[in-house]
Amino acid sequence: MAEAGKKITWQGLFVWSVAMLFYFYECFLRVYPSTIADNLVYSLNITVEEFAGIGSAYFIIYAIMQIPASFVLNRFGARNVLSISCLFCTAGILWFAMAHSLTAAICGRFLMGFGSSFVFIAILMLTLNWFPKKHFGFFVGLSQFLGSIGPLCAGVPFAILLLKFNNNWHLLCLLLALFGFLLTLLLFLFIRNRPPKQHRI
Repeated sequence: MAEAGKKITWQGLFVWSVAMLFYFYECFLRVYPSTIADNLVYSLNITVEEFAGIGSAYFIIYAIMQIPASFVLNRFGARNVLSISCLFCTAGILWFAMAHSLTAAICGRFLMGFGSSFVFIAILMLTLNWFPKKHFGFFVGLSQFLGSIGPLCAGVPFAILLLKFNNNWHLLCLLLALFGFLLTLLLFLFIRNRPPKQHRI
């Protein structure tokens, strides 16, 4: 059985770390609009209620996709799904960066929520495939811890960065999109669904 000879390897840690970088990015995208709320309300000329709708667009599709995400991952594998998911997030933030209306902003958040919905389940799959089961709880807890740093960075650090850029949230979102594009390449090049020569049980 595959589990008998499974060990923690540097390759496994690297694969997990690249996936975790995406999880960090996804968690950042989840909450960062709250930091630029005043800028969004002013720039898009929207009400507070409409701003809340922008946030809801992300979570509605995110919640809906949790069940089908598991079937998609089983069918196509973590590497393909994570790469495409990151591309959706990147497209979403790019769309959001160029938004000048409420509808465009909601569409951007919708794309981000769709792409983000696959990440954590994929990390669970990679953890099971690359590490011994006795370490599963540790790596899941560590994933949650590292992922929670994303929203922390989307708070005060992002607000400080926003001031440095003279409240130009469009430009900051473009930089986030650039990071997402580079991350998509990393995921496609380095994520492997399971260790070499590992057979299914």
